[in-house]
Amino acid sequence: MLPSAEGGDTSRSRSTDYAGSTGATIKTGDGLGQEYIDRNLPVVDQQLTKAGLRLAAMLNGVFDPAEAQ
Repeated sequence: MLPSAEGGDTSRSRSTDYAGSTGATIKTGDGLGQEYIDRNLPVVDQQLTKAGLRLAAMLNGVFDPAEAQ
């Protein structure tokens, strides 16, 4: 289990996160509408950027401990 940038953990599933934030659940086979995708794409991009930065920092620490912060 890896810590998130906000200090929590990443063990929860996406449907749990979605249900907790909206009160709804995603069932297997359900699709997301284009409006939802368009509205949330900036958030996905931001989260992927944060994950990339965390991964880069971790790899820098593994392969070049002198450069780790």
